[in-house]
Amino acid sequence: MKYITSVIPGRNLTAGLLMFALLISMPGQRASGQSLKPDDELKRLHNLVNQLLNAGLPDSLHAVIQKGRNLAREEGNIKELAYFTYTLGSSYRYKNEALGRQYLDSALHYSRMIGYDIGEMLVYGSLGNINRNIGQLDSAIFYLEKSHAILLAQPDSPQKTMALTNSYQSLGLIAQDKGDYQTAMGYFVGAYKLSIEHNLVQLGNFYEFSIAKTNYAMREFEKAETGFKKVYSYADSVKNGQLKTWALLGLAEIATEKKNFDAGLLFYHEALIISRAQGNTSLREVLFEMGRLFIYREETDSARHYLALAEELTAEEHVKSRLKLDQAYAQVALLEGDYDEAIKNINEVIGRARKEKVSSFLAQSLKLASDIYVESGDYKTGYDYFLDYDKLQDSLFSKENLSSINALQLEYQTELKNQRIKDLERLATSQLSELSRKNQLIMVGLLAAILLILLIYFIYRQRVTKASNNEILAKQRLSNAQLNPHFLYNSLSAIQQLILDNQDTVKTSRYVAKFSKLTRQMLSFTEKESISLESEIEFLRNYLDLQKLRFGDKFEYHISIPQDMEAEFISIPPMITQPFVENALEHGFVKGTHTDNKLEIAITESADQLSILIEDNGIGIDSSLEIQKKKEKSMAIRITKDRLKFLSKRTGKPASIDIADLSTLNPEASGTRIQLNLPIQ
Repeated sequence: MKYITSVIPGRNLTAGLLMFALLISMPGQRASGQSLKPDDELKRLHNLVNQLLNAGLPDSLHAVIQKGRNLAREEGNIKELAYFTYTLGSSYRYKNEALGRQYLDSALHYSRMIGYDIGEMLVYGSLGNINRNIGQLDSAIFYLEKSHAILLAQPDSPQKTMALTNSYQSLGLIAQDKGDYQTAMGYFVGAYKLSIEHNLVQLGNFYEFSIAKTNYAMREFEKAETGFKKVYSYADSVKNGQLKTWALLGLAEIATEKKNFDAGLLFYHEALIISRAQGNTSLREVLFEMGRLFIYREETDSARHYLALAEELTAEEHVKSRLKLDQAYAQVALLEGDYDEAIKNINEVIGRARKEKVSSFLAQSLKLASDIYVESGDYKTGYDYFLDYDKLQDSLFSKENLSSINALQLEYQTELKNQRIKDLERLATSQLSELSRKNQLIMVGLLAAILLILLIYFIYRQRVTKASNNEILAKQRLSNAQLNPHFLYNSLSAIQQLILDNQDTVKTSRYVAKFSKLTRQMLSFTEKESISLESEIEFLRNYLDLQKLRFGDKFEYHISIPQDMEAEFISIPPMITQPFVENALEHGFVKGTHTDNKLEIAITESADQLSILIEDNGIGIDSSLEIQKKKEKSMAIRITKDRLKFLSKRTGKPASIDIADLSTLNPEASGTRIQLNLPIQ
């Protein structure tokens, strides 16, 4: 039987894997006259509860737990009643914290009735984890220390060892929340060593994930990535979807930090599929982290979409999760230039982070506040926040360095080496003290100069980056807007002609309705830097269906896309294909030249490039330009090339357009072939 009550850092884990073996193996006082052994049905329910918790599926537990509670109550078995009530309370701690507390209070009452100290230990541990989840770290430590004290008083056994690993894990999570990463690492390494020594492989991988997560928090990205990959490989081999989701989230966060957004999005997408399919408790965090990725990509519409989905799954009392959401919304407001909203959000976050003493999160928020105030033009306040951030960071790293030295001394400790280390420390202290006295004034002046230079560079970099981004965005939106008058003119002319030539009012009404829908889509796209490939295809289908109403059966079209292509996750410039489709209909299919006009649109994908092929069997672009008496390139080609130039500049990847008259490739053929080569975003 397995006993685990662990919560992985930053993850909404189920109420843990329970102390079942400990419950039935450790002695405790019992009320006289009560049954000391559960019947076979209670044993079966115990095993089933343990299996469901190991699978990380709390919703499936409730029916089994309630059946166990009812059976224990019928038999007058208070110990088993306390056990199942505790389990029920723990399973509710993420979905309904208040209800979870009620069940845990009842379990504590039952345990005290019969002097069942193991039951008390379980309840205290769960209450500690609940208080950590809602950001009340001091209360969490209080309950976890009470649980730990009861555990240490129990006789040695394999079950006690397993419980100790969980206790170290919980204490490590509190230290991590407080920003004391080295203390957290010590607890996690201790839990990991115990689990490996006793061949608890699954537990060992849980704790290895915690170690990797702590390395990530300390910005040791290479160590963290190695750990996440190892955990992912194990989780995949044993089909543990919950653990696999955590590993994917860790790998995605590292990819995002390295600005490898495409790889990060793939990791998040896989995690999203797993968490939705299993209904596990990581869905909220997957959605939140996807929102953060789009913040890094400066795609605020997508960021708000995923943050809103995460917010729907976040209980009001989960302080830490609420703080993370408010911080993310402040970042979105900053990107959108809404400084008032950004300042309001970040100040609320800083106030609550100070109150709850969440040091690592407070440092991130102080840095963001500095950025916001500098962007808004309040350089003095921005500088003050930056100094607070810098001071807090120095404090965190000082503790980490000291703990690293202590850990190194313990690892290599022998009596001879200890003496040598002490001698070296005394010598180093003496030398450093003498050097400090001689160079104190020089260091103060140098530090002031460095801080001034950093501040000037920081302000300059922010201004240059903002100006560059605004220039590219303005040109991009101008290019989009240039398409609209041409499209509107042609469409309104078509409506006018249809009304004059066609007495079919139903057809005319259908045309106007489709035109209205298409116009709304077009106006929506104008303000966006990019849209999904799926939206572009939907727009094209609406446009071509509209034109078929206008032209009747005078042309056919076909759009092909690979079945495995995830068009909703591929971003392209809005309406990049529409001008060429319109040219084919308006100029390529000249009246009387063809009876079988066809338009083919084929979309393919390579490793890092999207190819869109637009081909018609009309008169060809050379003949079309001659008819229009335009020897220069068309406006659509010129505008599209400008848009591709800006896209390439923004993404750092090549983007191009190739245009060919089919008659130049085959004298017997006619028509135009246009190939757009776009970077996959």
